[in-house]
Amino acid sequence: METTGIENNHKLAYAKQRVLEIKNFYKHLGTFLKLNFLVLLFKIQVFDRFIGDMDLDAKFVYWLEWNIYSIPIIWGVVVAFHALYVYVLKYKDWSVFKPKFLKNWEQERINEILRRNDH
Repeated sequence: METTGIENNHKLAYAKQRVLEIKNFYKHLGTFLKLNFLVLLFKIQVFDRFIGDMDLDAKFVYWLEWNIYSIPIIWGVVVAFHALYVYVLKYKDWSVFKPKFLKNWEQERINEILRRNDH
């Protein structure tokens, strides 16, 4: 009977942790969208107006534009990996990739600890 209480506590802790991770992902996504909207708005409204009036080297302007565009591109890749981690990779059972000798070793250590705790 006690194990069901412990199992319920583990399930509750797991659910809370999962919700926190999903919530943090959505905060990350929201921050990404808001700040990149501002970066692109800056590019369109401010950068293009001031750069057009200045006599700058075309290669320098091209470099600046790519630096502005690279912010959402690189950050977007990071957000995509964050989503992949939260929704796919974090809770995948990776034990199928463990070698048999490692699984056996882990099981032996678990059994040894359980035997020590029984005495």
